[in-house]
Amino acid sequence: MFWPILFLILTSLAQNVVLAAECEAANEFNHAALLFCFTTAASLISLVILFIVCFKFRGGKLLRIETRLFTVMDQVLQNTLPIVLTEEMLYKSLDLKTQENIYHASLANYNRALEYLNEAAKDFVYGDFSTSVQLNEVLERTRSPHVILLNKHALNVTLNFVCNLRHFNATSGVVAFAFDYHSYTVMKGSFPEISVIYWKMMSLEDRFQAGDGRYQLFQYFRARLSSYLSTTADSFWMIQADTIWKKNFFTTVEYSDADLLFDQEGEEGLLSEMTAGGYYYVKSNEKSFKFFKNIGDTLLEYYVTDNNLMTRQCLLQMYDVTCRKIPYSTLVNWRYEPREDRPEPPFVQFDGGEGAEEKFLKMKKAGALYVDPESLSEEPRPARCLPLIATEPGQKVKATKNINKANWVIRSAHQATEWLCLLIPRLRTFILGYVFPFYAYFLAI
Repeated sequence: MFWPILFLILTSLAQNVVLAAECEAANEFNHAALLFCFTTAASLISLVILFIVCFKFRGGKLLRIETRLFTVMDQVLQNTLPIVLTEEMLYKSLDLKTQENIYHASLANYNRALEYLNEAAKDFVYGDFSTSVQLNEVLERTRSPHVILLNKHALNVTLNFVCNLRHFNATSGVVAFAFDYHSYTVMKGSFPEISVIYWKMMSLEDRFQAGDGRYQLFQYFRARLSSYLSTTADSFWMIQADTIWKKNFFTTVEYSDADLLFDQEGEEGLLSEMTAGGYYYVKSNEKSFKFFKNIGDTLLEYYVTDNNLMTRQCLLQMYDVTCRKIPYSTLVNWRYEPREDRPEPPFVQFDGGEGAEEKFLKMKKAGALYVDPESLSEEPRPARCLPLIATEPGQKVKATKNINKANWVIRSAHQATEWLCLLIPRLRTFILGYVFPFYAYFLAI
Protein backbone atom coordinates (compact mmCIF):
# COMPACT_ATOMS: atom_id res chain seq x y z
CA MET A 1 0.00 0.00 0.00
CA PHE A 2 2.89 2.35 0.67
CA TRP A 3 4.01 3.07 -2.88
CA PRO A 4 0.56 3.47 -4.46
CA ILE A 5 -0.39 5.97 -1.76
CA LEU A 6 2.92 7.80 -2.16
CA PHE A 7 2.46 7.96 -5.91
CA LEU A 8 -1.08 9.36 -5.56
CA ILE A 9 0.07 12.03 -3.11
CA LEU A 10 2.94 13.14 -5.34
CA THR A 11 0.73 13.15 -8.42
CA SER A 12 -1.83 15.25 -6.55
CA LEU A 13 0.89 17.66 -5.48
CA ALA A 14 2.15 18.03 -9.06
CA GLN A 15 -1.38 18.57 -10.36
CA ASN A 16 -1.98 21.26 -7.74
CA VAL A 17 1.13 23.11 -8.85
CA VAL A 18 0.06 22.98 -12.49
CA LEU A 19 -3.47 24.10 -11.65
CA ALA A 20 -2.17 27.02 -9.61
CA ALA A 21 0.03 28.16 -12.50
CA GLU A 22 -2.88 27.98 -14.93
CA CYS A 23 -5.14 29.91 -12.53
CA GLU A 24 -2.56 32.64 -12.26
CA ALA A 25 -2.21 32.79 -16.04
CA ALA A 26 -5.99 33.28 -16.23
CA ASN A 27 -5.78 36.26 -13.83
CA GLU A 28 -7.14 34.24 -10.92
CA PHE A 29 -4.12 35.09 -8.78
CA ASN A 30 -5.80 35.16 -5.35
CA HIS A 31 -7.71 31.98 -6.02
CA ALA A 32 -4.58 30.29 -7.33
CA ALA A 33 -2.48 31.38 -4.36
CA LEU A 34 -4.98 30.06 -1.83
CA LEU A 35 -5.59 26.89 -3.78
CA PHE A 36 -1.89 26.19 -4.14
CA CYS A 37 -1.10 26.85 -0.48
CA PHE A 38 -3.92 24.73 0.93
CA THR A 39 -3.66 21.80 -1.46
CA THR A 40 0.12 21.71 -1.29
CA ALA A 41 0.01 21.81 2.50
CA ALA A 42 -2.53 18.99 2.50
CA SER A 43 -0.35 16.87 0.22
CA LEU A 44 2.76 17.47 2.31
CA ILE A 45 0.94 16.73 5.57
CA SER A 46 -0.40 13.52 4.05
CA LEU A 47 3.12 12.58 3.03
CA VAL A 48 4.49 13.21 6.52
CA ILE A 49 1.70 11.16 8.10
CA LEU A 50 2.39 8.34 5.66
CA PHE A 51 6.04 8.24 6.65
CA ILE A 52 5.29 8.47 10.36
CA VAL A 53 3.01 5.45 10.04
CA CYS A 54 5.65 3.55 8.07
CA PHE A 55 8.33 4.50 10.55
CA LYS A 56 6.25 3.33 13.48
CA PHE A 57 5.16 0.02 12.03
CA ARG A 58 8.35 -0.92 10.24
CA GLY A 59 10.57 -1.14 13.27
CA GLY A 60 12.18 2.24 12.71
CA LYS A 61 13.19 1.60 9.10
CA LEU A 62 11.71 3.38 6.14
CA LEU A 63 10.98 1.35 3.06
CA ARG A 64 13.73 1.28 0.46
CA ILE A 65 12.79 2.28 -3.08
CA GLU A 66 13.33 -0.77 -5.21
CA THR A 67 14.93 -0.55 -8.62
CA ARG A 68 12.05 -2.48 -10.12
CA LEU A 69 9.68 0.31 -9.05
CA PHE A 70 11.40 2.72 -11.43
CA THR A 71 11.27 0.14 -14.21
CA VAL A 72 7.51 -0.10 -13.82
CA MET A 73 7.18 3.69 -13.49
CA ASP A 74 9.13 4.20 -16.68
CA GLN A 75 6.60 2.19 -18.66
CA VAL A 76 3.56 3.76 -17.01
CA LEU A 77 4.61 7.38 -16.60
CA GLN A 78 5.93 7.93 -20.12
CA ASN A 79 2.39 7.40 -21.37
CA THR A 80 0.35 8.87 -18.52
CA LEU A 81 2.10 11.96 -17.16
CA PRO A 82 1.83 14.10 -20.33
CA ILE A 83 -1.85 13.19 -20.62
CA VAL A 84 -2.67 14.11 -17.01
CA LEU A 85 -2.01 17.75 -17.82
CA THR A 86 -4.92 18.01 -20.23
CA GLU A 87 -7.47 16.16 -18.12
CA GLU A 88 -10.58 18.26 -17.56
CA MET A 89 -10.90 16.83 -14.05
CA LEU A 90 -8.15 19.20 -12.88
CA TYR A 91 -10.42 22.19 -13.36
CA LYS A 92 -13.68 21.00 -11.77
CA SER A 93 -13.16 23.12 -8.65
CA LEU A 94 -13.25 26.38 -10.69
CA ASP A 95 -16.19 28.34 -12.04
CA LEU A 96 -17.27 27.57 -15.60
CA LYS A 97 -15.75 30.69 -17.15
CA THR A 98 -12.36 30.09 -15.55
CA GLN A 99 -12.55 26.41 -16.48
CA GLU A 100 -13.08 27.34 -20.10
CA ASN A 101 -10.31 29.97 -20.15
CA ILE A 102 -7.73 27.75 -18.46
CA TYR A 103 -8.55 24.51 -20.21
CA HIS A 104 -8.78 25.89 -23.71
CA ALA A 105 -5.77 28.22 -23.35
CA SER A 106 -3.57 25.43 -22.02
CA LEU A 107 -4.76 22.88 -24.53
CA ALA A 108 -4.54 25.40 -27.37
CA ASN A 109 -0.91 26.24 -26.56
CA TYR A 110 -0.08 22.55 -26.37
CA ASN A 111 -1.82 21.69 -29.63
CA ARG A 112 -0.63 24.74 -31.57
CA ALA A 113 3.01 24.12 -30.73
CA LEU A 114 2.91 20.42 -31.53
CA GLU A 115 0.90 20.88 -34.70
CA TYR A 116 3.24 23.61 -35.90
CA LEU A 117 6.31 21.50 -35.19
CA ASN A 118 4.98 18.38 -36.86
CA GLU A 119 3.87 20.34 -39.92
CA ALA A 120 7.18 22.23 -40.21
CA ALA A 121 9.15 19.03 -39.64
CA LYS A 122 7.76 17.68 -42.92
CA ASP A 123 9.86 20.26 -44.78
CA PHE A 124 12.98 19.38 -42.83
CA VAL A 125 14.26 15.82 -42.68
CA TYR A 126 17.35 14.28 -41.15
CA GLY A 127 18.71 13.45 -44.59
CA ASP A 128 19.04 17.15 -45.39
CA PHE A 129 22.26 17.22 -43.37
CA SER A 130 23.96 14.45 -45.33
CA THR A 131 22.99 16.03 -48.67
CA SER A 132 24.19 19.53 -47.73
CA VAL A 133 27.38 20.15 -49.69
CA GLN A 134 28.18 23.30 -47.70
CA LEU A 135 27.83 21.58 -44.31
CA ASN A 136 29.91 18.57 -45.21
CA GLU A 137 32.67 20.69 -46.75
CA VAL A 138 32.84 22.57 -43.45
CA LEU A 139 32.99 19.31 -41.48
CA GLU A 140 35.91 18.12 -43.60
CA ARG A 141 37.87 21.21 -42.52
CA THR A 142 36.59 21.43 -38.94
CA ARG A 143 36.48 18.08 -37.19
CA SER A 144 35.48 19.51 -33.78
CA PRO A 145 33.15 22.44 -34.51
CA HIS A 146 31.80 24.98 -32.04
CA VAL A 147 28.24 25.48 -33.24
CA ILE A 148 26.14 28.66 -33.02
CA LEU A 149 22.56 28.96 -34.29
CA LEU A 150 21.04 32.33 -35.17
CA ASN A 151 18.57 34.37 -37.17
CA LYS A 152 18.42 38.12 -37.81
CA HIS A 153 16.72 38.80 -34.48
CA ALA A 154 19.74 37.39 -32.61
CA LEU A 155 22.30 38.90 -34.99
CA ASN A 156 23.56 41.78 -32.80
CA VAL A 157 24.06 39.49 -29.80
CA THR A 158 25.90 37.00 -32.01
CA LEU A 159 28.14 39.69 -33.52
CA ASN A 160 29.01 40.88 -30.02
CA PHE A 161 29.74 37.31 -28.93
CA VAL A 162 32.09 36.47 -31.80
CA CYS A 163 33.91 39.77 -31.27
CA ASN A 164 34.28 38.70 -27.63
CA LEU A 165 35.78 35.38 -28.77
CA ARG A 166 38.29 37.19 -30.98
CA HIS A 167 40.02 38.55 -27.87
CA PHE A 168 40.96 34.98 -26.97
CA ASN A 169 41.71 33.76 -30.51
CA ALA A 170 38.79 31.35 -30.08
CA THR A 171 36.97 31.87 -33.37
CA SER A 172 38.72 29.39 -35.65
CA GLY A 173 36.48 26.44 -34.81
CA VAL A 174 33.20 28.36 -34.85
CA VAL A 175 30.51 27.14 -37.25
CA ALA A 176 27.47 29.43 -37.43
CA PHE A 177 24.15 28.25 -38.85
CA ALA A 178 22.19 31.26 -40.14
CA PHE A 179 18.49 30.66 -40.81
CA ASP A 180 18.10 33.74 -43.03
CA TYR A 181 20.22 35.23 -45.80
CA HIS A 182 20.62 38.61 -44.09
CA SER A 183 22.33 37.03 -41.08
CA TYR A 184 24.42 34.82 -43.33
CA THR A 185 25.69 37.81 -45.33
CA VAL A 186 26.55 39.89 -42.25
CA MET A 187 28.29 37.04 -40.40
CA LYS A 188 30.22 35.99 -43.50
CA GLY A 189 31.43 39.52 -44.17
CA SER A 190 32.23 40.31 -40.53
CA PHE A 191 34.20 37.18 -39.63
CA PRO A 192 36.04 35.57 -42.55
CA GLU A 193 37.86 33.24 -40.13
CA ILE A 194 34.70 31.37 -39.09
CA SER A 195 32.53 29.00 -41.11
CA VAL A 196 29.04 30.34 -41.84
CA ILE A 197 26.36 28.05 -43.25
CA TYR A 198 23.15 29.40 -44.74
CA TRP A 199 20.47 26.96 -43.66
CA LYS A 200 17.28 28.26 -45.19
CA MET A 201 14.33 27.67 -42.87
CA MET A 202 11.60 30.24 -43.35
CA SER A 203 9.89 29.04 -40.17
CA LEU A 204 12.94 30.10 -38.15
CA GLU A 205 13.51 33.46 -39.82
CA ASP A 206 10.93 35.15 -37.61
CA ARG A 207 11.19 35.97 -33.93
CA PHE A 208 10.23 33.14 -31.56
CA GLN A 209 9.99 32.63 -27.81
CA ALA A 210 9.94 29.71 -25.40
CA GLY A 211 6.84 27.60 -25.74
CA ASP A 212 5.67 28.57 -29.21
CA GLY A 213 5.81 26.36 -32.27
CA ARG A 214 8.89 28.01 -33.76
CA TYR A 215 10.82 27.49 -30.54
CA GLN A 216 9.85 23.82 -30.55
CA LEU A 217 11.09 23.63 -34.14
CA PHE A 218 14.36 25.28 -33.11
CA GLN A 219 14.86 22.66 -30.39
CA TYR A 220 13.98 19.92 -32.84
CA PHE A 221 16.49 21.22 -35.40
CA ARG A 222 19.20 21.39 -32.73
CA ALA A 223 18.49 17.83 -31.60
CA ARG A 224 18.61 16.49 -35.16
CA LEU A 225 21.77 18.45 -35.92
CA SER A 226 23.39 17.11 -32.75
CA SER A 227 22.53 13.53 -33.69
CA TYR A 228 24.00 14.06 -37.17
CA LEU A 229 27.21 15.62 -35.86
CA SER A 230 27.51 12.67 -33.47
CA THR A 231 28.08 10.48 -36.54
CA THR A 232 30.24 12.79 -38.67
CA ALA A 233 32.40 15.06 -36.47
CA ASP A 234 35.01 13.85 -33.98
CA SER A 235 33.32 15.92 -31.27
CA PHE A 236 31.52 19.25 -31.05
CA TRP A 237 30.35 22.03 -28.78
CA MET A 238 26.91 23.60 -28.94
CA ILE A 239 27.33 27.14 -27.60
CA GLN A 240 25.04 30.10 -27.07
CA ALA A 241 25.76 33.67 -28.12
CA ASP A 242 24.05 35.42 -25.19
CA THR A 243 27.18 34.88 -23.10
CA ILE A 244 30.10 37.02 -21.96
CA TRP A 245 33.51 35.38 -21.72
CA LYS A 246 36.33 36.64 -19.52
CA LYS A 247 38.71 33.90 -20.68
CA ASN A 248 38.89 31.19 -23.33
CA PHE A 249 36.06 28.78 -22.56
CA PHE A 250 37.51 25.91 -24.57
CA THR A 251 40.79 25.90 -22.65
CA THR A 252 39.10 26.42 -19.28
CA VAL A 253 36.54 23.61 -19.18
CA GLU A 254 37.76 20.03 -18.82
CA TYR A 255 35.72 17.33 -20.51
CA SER A 256 38.01 14.51 -21.65
CA ASP A 257 36.34 11.65 -19.71
CA ALA A 258 32.72 12.33 -20.70
CA ASP A 259 30.52 11.36 -23.61
CA LEU A 260 28.39 14.42 -22.88
CA LEU A 261 29.05 17.56 -20.87
CA PHE A 262 26.23 19.94 -19.95
CA ASP A 263 25.81 23.28 -18.22
CA GLN A 264 23.91 23.39 -14.92
CA GLU A 265 20.57 25.06 -14.24
CA GLY A 266 21.63 26.19 -10.77
CA GLU A 267 24.19 26.01 -8.01
CA GLU A 268 22.72 23.57 -5.50
CA GLY A 269 19.93 21.12 -4.81
CA LEU A 270 17.85 19.84 -7.70
CA LEU A 271 18.96 22.73 -9.91
CA SER A 272 22.55 21.50 -9.78
CA GLU A 273 21.39 18.20 -11.28
CA MET A 274 19.34 19.84 -14.03
CA THR A 275 20.67 20.75 -17.46
CA ALA A 276 20.32 24.34 -18.66
CA GLY A 277 20.92 23.37 -22.29
CA GLY A 278 22.70 26.46 -23.59
CA TYR A 279 26.15 24.87 -23.64
CA TYR A 280 26.96 21.23 -24.18
CA TYR A 281 29.86 19.14 -25.44
CA VAL A 282 29.39 15.88 -27.33
CA LYS A 283 31.92 13.15 -27.99
CA SER A 284 30.78 11.52 -31.20
CA ASN A 285 29.73 7.88 -30.89
CA GLU A 286 26.68 5.64 -31.27
CA LYS A 287 25.53 6.38 -27.72
CA SER A 288 25.51 10.12 -28.31
CA PHE A 289 23.67 9.65 -31.60
CA LYS A 290 20.89 7.67 -29.90
CA PHE A 291 20.75 10.20 -27.05
CA PHE A 292 19.92 13.14 -29.33
CA LYS A 293 17.82 11.12 -31.76
CA ASN A 294 15.50 10.22 -28.91
CA ILE A 295 15.24 13.89 -27.88
CA GLY A 296 14.15 14.81 -31.40
CA ASP A 297 11.63 11.97 -31.50
CA THR A 298 10.19 12.95 -28.12
CA LEU A 299 9.82 16.60 -29.12
CA LEU A 300 7.55 15.51 -31.96
CA GLU A 301 5.23 13.73 -29.53
CA TYR A 302 5.20 15.80 -26.35
CA TYR A 303 5.16 19.47 -25.38
CA VAL A 304 8.53 19.43 -23.60
CA THR A 305 11.89 21.21 -23.58
CA ASP A 306 15.07 19.60 -24.81
CA ASN A 307 17.08 20.51 -21.70
CA ASN A 308 14.63 18.69 -19.41
CA LEU A 309 14.89 15.66 -21.67
CA MET A 310 18.69 15.88 -21.43
CA THR A 311 18.39 15.86 -17.64
CA ARG A 312 16.04 12.88 -17.76
CA GLN A 313 18.15 10.79 -20.12
CA CYS A 314 21.38 11.43 -18.22
CA LEU A 315 19.77 10.67 -14.87
CA LEU A 316 18.23 7.43 -16.10
CA GLN A 317 21.51 6.55 -17.85
CA MET A 318 19.75 5.95 -21.12
CA TYR A 319 21.95 4.52 -23.89
CA ASP A 320 24.78 4.10 -21.33
CA VAL A 321 26.09 7.61 -21.94
CA THR A 322 28.51 9.18 -19.48
CA CYS A 323 27.22 12.64 -18.56
CA ARG A 324 29.18 15.31 -16.70
CA LYS A 325 28.38 18.87 -15.64
CA ILE A 326 30.17 22.18 -16.18
CA PRO A 327 30.53 23.63 -12.65
CA TYR A 328 27.99 26.37 -12.05
CA SER A 329 30.75 28.53 -10.57
CA THR A 330 32.33 28.50 -14.05
CA LEU A 331 29.28 29.17 -16.24
CA VAL A 332 26.37 30.99 -14.58
CA ASN A 333 22.95 32.11 -15.76
CA TRP A 334 20.10 34.37 -14.63
CA ARG A 335 19.83 32.60 -11.27
CA TYR A 336 23.31 33.67 -10.21
CA GLU A 337 23.56 35.79 -7.05
CA PRO A 338 26.84 37.79 -6.86
CA ARG A 339 28.59 37.77 -3.49
CA GLU A 340 31.65 39.61 -2.24
CA ASP A 341 33.14 36.48 -0.65
CA ARG A 342 33.59 34.55 -3.89
CA PRO A 343 35.31 35.25 -7.21
CA GLU A 344 33.38 36.42 -10.23
CA PRO A 345 32.47 33.64 -12.67
CA PRO A 346 34.47 33.67 -15.93
CA PHE A 347 31.39 33.05 -18.10
CA VAL A 348 28.01 34.73 -17.68
CA GLN A 349 24.93 33.90 -19.72
CA PHE A 350 22.20 36.52 -20.16
CA ASP A 351 19.36 34.02 -20.46
CA GLY A 352 16.57 35.55 -18.39
CA GLY A 353 13.86 34.78 -20.93
CA GLU A 354 14.01 38.09 -22.79
CA GLY A 355 14.50 38.64 -26.50
CA ALA A 356 17.91 39.06 -28.09
CA GLU A 357 17.41 42.82 -28.49
CA GLU A 358 16.85 43.26 -24.75
CA LYS A 359 19.85 41.07 -23.98
CA PHE A 360 22.06 43.20 -26.22
CA LEU A 361 20.97 46.38 -24.43
CA LYS A 362 21.73 44.80 -21.05
CA MET A 363 25.17 43.73 -22.22
CA LYS A 364 25.82 47.26 -23.39
CA LYS A 365 24.62 48.69 -20.07
CA ALA A 366 26.86 46.25 -18.18
CA GLY A 367 29.90 47.40 -20.15
CA ALA A 368 30.18 44.08 -21.96
CA LEU A 369 30.23 45.51 -25.47
CA TYR A 370 32.68 44.05 -27.98
CA VAL A 371 31.10 45.01 -31.30
CA ASP A 372 31.18 48.61 -32.49
CA PRO A 373 27.52 49.75 -32.28
CA GLU A 374 28.19 52.34 -34.99
CA SER A 375 28.85 49.52 -37.45
CA LEU A 376 25.49 47.84 -36.86
CA SER A 377 22.93 48.42 -39.57
CA GLU A 378 19.66 47.14 -40.93
CA GLU A 379 21.49 46.75 -44.21
CA PRO A 380 23.45 43.49 -44.73
CA ARG A 381 26.91 44.97 -44.29
CA PRO A 382 29.87 43.78 -42.18
CA ALA A 383 30.16 44.81 -38.53
CA ARG A 384 33.36 45.90 -36.78
CA CYS A 385 34.73 44.72 -33.46
CA LEU A 386 35.93 47.21 -30.86
CA PRO A 387 39.73 47.21 -30.56
CA LEU A 388 39.90 46.85 -26.76
CA ILE A 389 38.29 44.53 -24.25
CA ALA A 390 35.25 46.38 -22.97
CA THR A 391 34.95 44.45 -19.72
CA GLU A 392 37.95 44.38 -17.42
CA PRO A 393 38.59 41.06 -15.62
CA GLY A 394 37.69 42.54 -12.26
CA GLN A 395 34.48 44.18 -13.41
CA LYS A 396 31.27 42.50 -12.39
CA VAL A 397 29.01 41.37 -15.17
CA LYS A 398 25.73 40.28 -13.64
CA ALA A 399 23.15 38.08 -15.27
CA THR A 400 19.91 39.94 -14.77
CA LYS A 401 16.78 38.15 -13.69
CA ASN A 402 13.49 38.21 -15.47
CA ILE A 403 10.59 37.54 -13.11
CA ASN A 404 7.68 36.35 -15.22
CA LYS A 405 4.11 35.88 -14.13
CA ALA A 406 4.51 32.20 -13.25
CA ASN A 407 7.75 32.49 -11.29
CA TRP A 408 6.04 32.61 -7.90
CA VAL A 409 4.49 29.22 -8.63
CA ILE A 410 7.75 27.80 -9.99
CA ARG A 411 9.71 28.92 -6.94
CA SER A 412 7.09 27.64 -4.51
CA ALA A 413 6.90 24.31 -6.28
CA HIS A 414 10.67 24.08 -6.36
CA GLN A 415 10.97 24.71 -2.62
CA ALA A 416 8.33 22.09 -1.85
CA THR A 417 10.10 19.64 -4.14
CA GLU A 418 13.47 20.32 -2.53
CA TRP A 419 11.93 19.61 0.89
CA LEU A 420 10.54 16.31 -0.35
CA CYS A 421 13.90 15.31 -1.80
CA LEU A 422 15.65 16.06 1.48
CA LEU A 423 13.16 13.78 3.20
CA ILE A 424 13.37 11.07 0.53
CA PRO A 425 16.60 11.44 -1.49
CA ARG A 426 15.61 8.74 -3.98
CA LEU A 427 12.68 10.91 -5.06
CA ARG A 428 15.16 12.94 -7.11
CA THR A 429 15.12 10.25 -9.76
CA PHE A 430 11.33 10.22 -9.87
CA ILE A 431 10.99 14.00 -10.03
CA LEU A 432 13.81 14.78 -12.46
CA GLY A 433 13.28 11.67 -14.55
CA TYR A 434 9.50 11.49 -14.74
CA VAL A 435 7.80 14.66 -13.49
CA PHE A 436 9.82 17.72 -14.53
CA PRO A 437 10.33 16.72 -18.18
CA PHE A 438 6.58 16.63 -18.80
CA TYR A 439 5.29 19.18 -16.28
CA ALA A 440 7.81 22.03 -16.35
CA TYR A 441 6.58 23.66 -19.56
CA PHE A 442 3.07 23.99 -18.19
CA LEU A 443 4.32 25.93 -15.18
CA ALA A 444 6.40 28.40 -17.14
CA ILE A 445 4.26 29.07 -20.22
